[in-house]
Amino acid sequence: YDANLDGISNRPQDRPDLVAPIQYTSGSAQQKMAGYFAKTSFARPVITPTNTWGNLMRNALYAPGTWNTDLALLKNFEVRENMRIQLRAEAYNWVNHPNLDAPDVNMSDSDFGKILTKTGNRTMQMGVVFRF
Repeated sequence: YDANLDGISNRPQDRPDLVAPIQYTSGSAQQKMAGYFAKTSFARPVITPTNTWGNLMRNALYAPGTWNTDLALLKNFEVRENMRIQLRAEAYNWVNHPNLDAPDVNMSDSDFGKILTKTGNRTMQMGVVFRF
């Protein structure tokens, strides 16, 4: 599919026609991953000598929002007047909330409209800092 006739298929410049308002899926993360937006809102543009571009505006689609909560616990101990030890426990995304990545927007893919990956696993680390 090469709507702008530049010889390269499936590029962001090959935009579809927007035939209905974009409807996003609401519900659980699994429902959003199965189909983030209604695919029926988009159609391949009809290629004519006067129309080779789709009418979908740039950045018209929004990816799901993300949020992350980090936590750090620190305890300082004074060994001597100018020597300190700090014990640290840190957790990144400590509630282990998954964040969905952007959906597949290539109309030629069988996964068009689906979210294929998610990120945001909990990461924890501990450390000791000696300051002098």
